[in-house]
Amino acid sequence: MGIGERAGNAPIEEIITILTKKQIESTEFTLPDVYKTSINISKILDFQISENKPIIGENIFKHESGIHQDGTKKNINMYQYLVPSDLGLKNSQVVQFPISNISSKKILHNKFKSIVNTEEIDENISFYKLVNKFSPEVAPEDTVDLLQIIKRRSKDGNFK
Repeated sequence: MGIGERAGNAPIEEIITILTKKQIESTEFTLPDVYKTSINISKILDFQISENKPIIGENIFKHESGIHQDGTKKNINMYQYLVPSDLGLKNSQVVQFPISNISSKKILHNKFKSIVNTEEIDENISFYKLVNKFSPEVAPEDTVDLLQIIKRRSKDGNFK
């Protein structure tokens, strides 16, 4: 984690991972043990790990862009140097495909298919992408409701 005197110590979890994955040097440490130990140390020290921290960050298996989501679903190794099983984790527990304005049309279509009528899907996707660019925390369900309010108040009943 790079913690220590004056925070100058090398992040051992990154070093061990590189040595192991590149097969440069074998160590007595296993990647699952390194992962668990790092998480436990952070809890003991009440040390917040950055979400994007290599190897142990919460977002290391998070894929927002549509092409990454699609590629990762087809082949877990596509965009990941590490896979969850390297750290003793299950894919279903940690691989994340959040919906955002950069998600693929297919993923957005599947999401909106479950909350609006088929003929309203494209319009809702367009509106969601627009709103999500400026408010990333907004959920698709919220934009559906907002679009309905806007359409009721507009003169022609359409969103453009």
